[in-house]
Amino acid sequence: ARALLDVEWSQDSPFRTSNSEDTLASYAAAAHAPGAAGEIWSEKGDAPTAIAAADRQFSQLYLSDYAYHGQIEPMAAVADVDADGQGAEVWAGTQTQSWTARTVAETLGIPVEKVRLNMMTMGGGFGRRTALMQNYVRDAVLSSKAVGRPVKVIWPREDDVKQGTFRPAAAQKLEAGLTADGKLDGWYHKVATPSVIGFFNPLRWEVAKPNDVISMRGAESKFYGIKDFRADHIIMERHARLAPYRGIGASYTAFAAEAFMDELAEAAGRDPMDFRMDLVAENPRGKHLLEKVAEMSDWYNRGGRSLGLSFAGYSSSMAAGVAEIEVDADRGDIRIKKIWAAVDAGLLVTPDNAHNQIEGGILFGISKALSEKIEIENGEVVQENFYDYEITRAFQEPEIEIYMAEVDAPPVGVGEVGTPMVTAAIANAFYASQGKRLRHMPFTPDRVSAVIGA
Repeated sequence: ARALLDVEWSQDSPFRTSNSEDTLASYAAAAHAPGAAGEIWSEKGDAPTAIAAADRQFSQLYLSDYAYHGQIEPMAAVADVDADGQGAEVWAGTQTQSWTARTVAETLGIPVEKVRLNMMTMGGGFGRRTALMQNYVRDAVLSSKAVGRPVKVIWPREDDVKQGTFRPAAAQKLEAGLTADGKLDGWYHKVATPSVIGFFNPLRWEVAKPNDVISMRGAESKFYGIKDFRADHIIMERHARLAPYRGIGASYTAFAAEAFMDELAEAAGRDPMDFRMDLVAENPRGKHLLEKVAEMSDWYNRGGRSLGLSFAGYSSSMAAGVAEIEVDADRGDIRIKKIWAAVDAGLLVTPDNAHNQIEGGILFGISKALSEKIEIENGEVVQENFYDYEITRAFQEPEIEIYMAEVDAPPVGVGEVGTPMVTAAIANAFYASQGKRLRHMPFTPDRVSAVIGA
């Protein structure tokens, strides 16, 4: 049926001239501008004053591109609209059942009580199957109403990518000070990126603004004891459709924060593990994770191995990770040999599932770190399918060793915590291997080669 459609597309979209490279450059300019500031996401003490008064000041810019969710099942739904049009039954895999029912009700102009929703097992979600208006469900409902029969809609992968809702592009400027004895003194994290909530759920944005947890999660650095701290959201103009993505903001904010943390440790002339240990003195559970991952990876006996450390998390869940990599300098290829992760997610209600979630989250993190990138040219998404939107393949999977802390504390979630720390661990391992920094995610072969040759 789709192939029979003769569609004439309008040319009046405000995005018709948008290019992802130009968008990211404008975000970088906003983050890097002298005196740049935004809506305060998190603050304690007086970070700008502390940094200015420190013995030494440092700053660095980090970039990340749009990313597609890469879920294995494209968007799909079955709808059966009642003959009188006053009710409907829908079968769909969804992350937000209430919004799915609302989509059906709004599409038909009926009370939500007249919607009969059957929840199906999702073939992957990662934030893709959540929006106030769910277009794939609306397609099925409108089609069923038009033909008077049940209709199953499956978006082809090409439609799923081209019409995708993406993790936003972001530019982040980190500023910090160091004392004469190599201690952190002030931290200022500026994130230039649009509001995700403002697009995928404008009703929620009216209540939440200017605090966008989807755009900013992870920038609060809640696991470290930083006396003078500030994180700002520089809310940028949106040039694409946006949605939550596994780990939400922490999928890129943790990369910038933990890569910068390593750069500060080097500037202080200190081991990255020891530098972080100072900052978790009042977080014994976090300190235990760092000590554990150091033991697992034999961190202090690295020898000739290229190891990188990262300590991040999601909400109240924490993860310390170490990546071991090899770099093919001729091809610009990074191979992940092994990842060690020490995780604290409170009480483990289902330990096997927790292990699987964290392992899957780590693989998701590897994929976003090394290859996943959406490009937009003249308002159109360039990528179409998995042949040009590269995800990590089975043969690229490293050995993964996971330690789960057993603590007397409430459960705080494991679905996201495996992902945020991965990118910085890889970037920091790359520095251990090559003595050069990767600051633009993903670390594609062309970017790796450019950094090596610089």
